[in-house]
Amino acid sequence: MIKKEKNRKFNLKIKSKDIDPGALFITKRLKDSGYEALVVGGCIRNLIMGEEAHDWDITTNAAPDEISRAFKEFKVIPVGKKFGTLTVVIDQVNYEVSTFKRNKSAPTPNLFEDLRHRDFTIDAFVWREGEGVIDYFNGLEDIKQKTIKGVEDPVERIKEDPLRMLRAIRLACELDFKIDKATLQAIEENSPLIKKVSLERIRDEFTKILLSNYLRRGFKLLYCLGLLRFIMPELQKYTGIARENFRGGEDLLEHTFDMAASLPPDLSLRLSILLFNLKSRSCQDKKRRNYC
Repeated sequence: MIKKEKNRKFNLKIKSKDIDPGALFITKRLKDSGYEALVVGGCIRNLIMGEEAHDWDITTNAAPDEISRAFKEFKVIPVGKKFGTLTVVIDQVNYEVSTFKRNKSAPTPNLFEDLRHRDFTIDAFVWREGEGVIDYFNGLEDIKQKTIKGVEDPVERIKEDPLRMLRAIRLACELDFKIDKATLQAIEENSPLIKKVSLERIRDEFTKILLSNYLRRGFKLLYCLGLLRFIMPELQKYTGIARENFRGGEDLLEHTFDMAASLPPDLSLRLSILLFNLKSRSCQDKKRRNYC
């Protein structure tokens, strides 16, 4: 969890010693094979913020079959291959290696085109050995402003992968960041697209929101942006239901969020609270509350 600090310093001078050895090995192997390869995404964001990095990702101009050949003596998991991503296992650690993302109209894949199709500016950093951090989309300034912003056009980024709507909320909860207005509007207008995402992917992001330090904020965003009705419609029915023991103006939905947020970050505990009132006969569909 990112800590709140005044006058926080950010590190753009990331050296090879700061990068995971397995990620360095993969980029070197691909470069020795004649391809471009860079470390990308949230791991670089975490290093910039002085936090421990997890989930090391590599972006490359090598195609999935070329990636497989470069690591033929290692375990390569093809899950995600149709989207251009393979998982390479080095010393029992998984590394996601992805072919440069690009628009279908782009003649050839390249680094800039790849980063244009990343989800958020704070995840569009890359690191190249000998050059350091590359920030094409002003992600550092958005980190300083504690803002989650879609790269270029947030509507297009969401249409490319609707799970990004949940990911924005999850990052807001994990990092204690806000989501910028254009990205909020894009999520609200495109919330029905979440129905296209697999239940497994939704579950993973939903669980991270549920276990975050800012659960109440996360669920309020899910509700106000229209995602909760698709992910957990049972909770949607809690709106507008008041009880004598609630605080003034609070309804069952808000009360449930408050109770869940008051518990330790244990999945069973927090999920149990969310589901506690599901069988209540008084739960009827209501209009959205004004607290959005």
